[in-house]
Amino acid sequence: MNREEAGNSLVITAHSELGVICKVNAVDELIDKIYNDFESRICGNCEFYEKYNSVCCNGDSPLCSEVVDKNFGCNEFERKTNE
Repeated sequence: MNREEAGNSLVITAHSELGVICKVNAVDELIDKIYNDFESRICGNCEFYEKYNSVCCNGDSPLCSEVVDKNFGCNEFERKTNE
């Protein structure tokens, strides 16, 4: 499911006395926040990425000691605590 499909699927509605249904804008903002967080989970933003040599240093990752592209992501991602 992409960002647009999620927005169309997750519609929060409010019913008025006339039966009018409206989409609540906060849903789009929440979907954007979730997708932006997910899309930022790449090696270049990972605590275990050594950018000088482009190597993964996470002992739990199957990519440990491998040269990886900074835009790649894996399930062992941990966000950097500081730059």
